[in-house]
Amino acid sequence: MTASITHEDQATRLRAMIEQQAAPAPARQPSVPAPRLDRRLPTFNLADADAAPRAPMLGAQRVRSARVIAVASGKGGVGKTNICVNLASAFADLGCRTVLLDGDLGLANADVLCGINARGHLGHVIDGARTIEEITIDAPGGFRLVPGAGGLARLADIDDRRRTQLIEGLATLDADADVVIVDCGAGVGANVIAFTLAADCTLAVTTPEPTAMADAYGLLKSVAMAFRHRGAVLAPEQRQIIAMCINQARDRAEAASVLKRMQGVADRFLGVRIIDAGWIPEDPAIPDAVRRRTPLLVCHPKRPASQRLRLVARDLRNLLELTTSEDLDRPGLASRLLHRLIRL
Repeated sequence: MTASITHEDQATRLRAMIEQQAAPAPARQPSVPAPRLDRRLPTFNLADADAAPRAPMLGAQRVRSARVIAVASGKGGVGKTNICVNLASAFADLGCRTVLLDGDLGLANADVLCGINARGHLGHVIDGARTIEEITIDAPGGFRLVPGAGGLARLADIDDRRRTQLIEGLATLDADADVVIVDCGAGVGANVIAFTLAADCTLAVTTPEPTAMADAYGLLKSVAMAFRHRGAVLAPEQRQIIAMCINQARDRAEAASVLKRMQGVADRFLGVRIIDAGWIPEDPAIPDAVRRRTPLLVCHPKRPASQRLRLVARDLRNLLELTTSEDLDRPGLASRLLHRLIRL
């Protein structure tokens, strides 16, 4: 009984934090729609009872919010972090202000792949020792990196003060970026689900290996259940996109076969439509880039894998309509993440 009361009190305090951030939205200005991919979009959308708050106000000016891509995988070892690093570089090449947030709070290592000696990490932000601006680093490839914190406790378990430190720090990312890529941890832990619920797009990464595909299905099932548990409905104004990238494929035919199988089981058993986000071939330049601690697109820009990664970034940019004018009615990553953590 005591534990239940404590949880309810904490949730009440957190909801009050959201209400303090929320504000009525001004009339939206018409914008010219960007070209869209000719693909069906899975539109998991939050019902009014579970709708995220609007973007916070800074004085009299609305805060813009970046598009958020949560990159996840059912198991480790499928190249998820490598894809995150190089997608960030590819988005930067496309002219997008890009931030890579290392959200793998157990085994954070995006800084290692970038050859960066981090001067701080998210743990320092949560503890109040550093700000997001102080730990954010310019990475090779033209994007900014927010290092994660290896061994950090489950986000939903941290106290109100530390959670507030994190949320306030994340809010600054929205104002200075067009796209935020979140490198989630492997598996289906609470942190992964929180980030996927807060994102505009969940990008699931798998390889053709049967174990990787089985674990990818487990990830999709957990994400779909989380959406439905939050009261997701079909509506066009607040899409939750689920896409899949096939990594380490021998050729296009193998990648297409894997994607077809994953789309088939997701549609049949989960009622989820998976968008094709592209595929990355096996390429000996990839392990060489890892050994060099440099993004593949920087040290091997003309390799087949580099070209494919650019195509993935281009399609995701179009899918998320990053070429439209700023959408000020969208809640930012900080408020959406806070909203999800309350309910985990």
